[in-house]
Amino acid sequence: MANVKLGFKKGNSFSSYVEGEIYFETSTHLIKVGTGTNTCEIYSGVRSAAWDSTNKKLTIVDQTGNNIELDFSDVASASGVTSLLAPLRDDINKKLDAPTATGTTGQVLQLNDQGNPTWVSLPAAVDYTVVVDSSTSGLDAGILKRYTIKQGASDSQTVVGTIDIPKDLVVTSGSVVTGTWSNDTFTEGSGTGKAVKLTIANQTAPVYINVADLVDVYTAQQNATQVQLAISNTNEISATIKNGAVSTEKLDSSVQTALGKANSALQKADITEGTGNGTIKVDGTDVSVHGLGSAAYLNATSLVQTVTEGTGNGTIKVNGTDVSVHGLGSAAYEASTAFATAAQGTKADSAIQSVSGQTAVADSSYVAISVEASTNGTAVTLSSHANVTTQDVSTAAANANGLATALSVKNYVDAQHEWLQFN
Repeated sequence: MANVKLGFKKGNSFSSYVEGEIYFETSTHLIKVGTGTNTCEIYSGVRSAAWDSTNKKLTIVDQTGNNIELDFSDVASASGVTSLLAPLRDDINKKLDAPTATGTTGQVLQLNDQGNPTWVSLPAAVDYTVVVDSSTSGLDAGILKRYTIKQGASDSQTVVGTIDIPKDLVVTSGSVVTGTWSNDTFTEGSGTGKAVKLTIANQTAPVYINVADLVDVYTAQQNATQVQLAISNTNEISATIKNGAVSTEKLDSSVQTALGKANSALQKADITEGTGNGTIKVDGTDVSVHGLGSAAYLNATSLVQTVTEGTGNGTIKVNGTDVSVHGLGSAAYEASTAFATAAQGTKADSAIQSVSGQTAVADSSYVAISVEASTNGTAVTLSSHANVTTQDVSTAAANANGLATALSVKNYVDAQHEWLQFN
């Protein structure tokens, strides 16, 4: 093997090597000797290693605490280095292979003080509980709280230790305050500086921590074009959308669709007076208004009608022209005095009625009569009729038709009877 320049490197870990150089990895406690760029020999069981560059000596402390000193002053090749380290590897491996007995469940292999491996049992699992003492009785003045550690089952626990928390390590409250910093001294007030204020359990003066280097300070941009932010004195942030700042593209698609329909819909300015009668102009085109008649196109003054009393009976004048009133009869033109009253009508219903003669019958016995008022009673006047005659009862034929006077009837009755007078 070619001669190499012997060296020693100590570090957390290595992945590339120089042939013949020695490496000690502190993360794995391994000795590595480079045999190529990416290859090495590995030696375990090392607790620490130290290199004497002047005398080319390597001191190794193994897992048992024994020091092993290796002299590399006359070694000039990688194979020489590995040969010198071989006893270390062989000794560790031999010790690990030494126990002949097999461990049982719960046992681990451990090197004793002499570096010999032996199987040892792990201690049984023990329940531990930590209890906070609510009472401060018996505690020193500087102790804020005591934690008691107990071992064993809940019914037979043994106190194995206590942990006391000093007051000078306890923060009772904290807040962010404003004020002024001057040479690491903070004064609360109206300044623009900020600090974390911590109140400590056993001291009067609070502790101030400058937060200028711990946080980034943000301010709201003034006169923003779209969204204006504002930060209050209590660090509350609010946002206001400026009028006209939201474009259509930033709205939800459904809102954009609705606005598109609104933009394409008829506007007030799109509906104007039409060109012809009975029309309106919609988006520049005349549209007829349904149901309008010719009267709709007349001026209001031409629709006014003058109505006055007519010239003839049953008429009115409309704009100077007589117009008949439908359904009126001649009675409509008579005064009310020309008609009987209700009382007169009642009398008429019970009075003798006039009967007109029936000329078509040869032996008509009908006669027209009228009744007039008289102080001596009621006089009946016969009206003349061709078929009505007054006859003497005594001479009239048996089948004669006509009327007899009262005197004729009296005389006829007197002639038929003999009147005797009784004294």
